[in-house]
Amino acid sequence: MIGRIASGKLTVTDPNPKDARRPIVLGAERRTVSRNQKTTTYRGKDIRVRITGGLAHVRFEGRGIHLSAVGRGRGLLDGVGDVSTNVFFDGVWSLNDEEYHSLPDALTDFDLVGPPAERD
Repeated sequence: MIGRIASGKLTVTDPNPKDARRPIVLGAERRTVSRNQKTTTYRGKDIRVRITGGLAHVRFEGRGIHLSAVGRGRGLLDGVGDVSTNVFFDGVWSLNDEEYHSLPDALTDFDLVGPPAERD
């Protein structure tokens, strides 16, 4: 998974922070580590993240979020577009090469699965 936030907050929970598969986060202005050393919160502008080969729980909050992920797992999306917030367009998303569509206004889950194996 690679991602970027123009401005906002990134929260990364690494269930096994002592292994060699640590998330790489660059550009954060502030970093706060939890007491159990598993959850780190990054805040600022132009935050970039890369996670390869390991398990992590990642939460993006902010503006200008760009994210790409390949692999297996579960995800949750929740946009902020709503009449009550006067936000009518908060971004788009696409899954498995589908057409892009507006972010959901309510918490929506999805499954991320690897591509099918090619047959000869």
